[in-house]
Amino acid sequence: MNPVKILSLVFSVALCGSASSGASVNSVVRLFLDMGGVAGQTGLGYLSRAVSIPAAWVLGGAVLFLGYPLYRRVEREENLVISDR
Repeated sequence: MNPVKILSLVFSVALCGSASSGASVNSVVRLFLDMGGVAGQTGLGYLSRAVSIPAAWVLGGAVLFLGYPLYRRVEREENLVISDR
């Protein structure tokens, strides 16, 4: 998550509540992002040893490709929230 998205998230939460709740939301978001990274690296590492490195690359690419529509949806929703202000 890049700094601009983090700052946008903190400001969005701060407008709805207190500043400390924005920091808490940021911490939870970072926790889940880090946990996902650890799980992905562990899973792909295991797959590369159990099957092959190319298989791990293909699976990693497929997951990123299938996740792309979710990124586009979040981006559209963020643009709607920013334009409503």
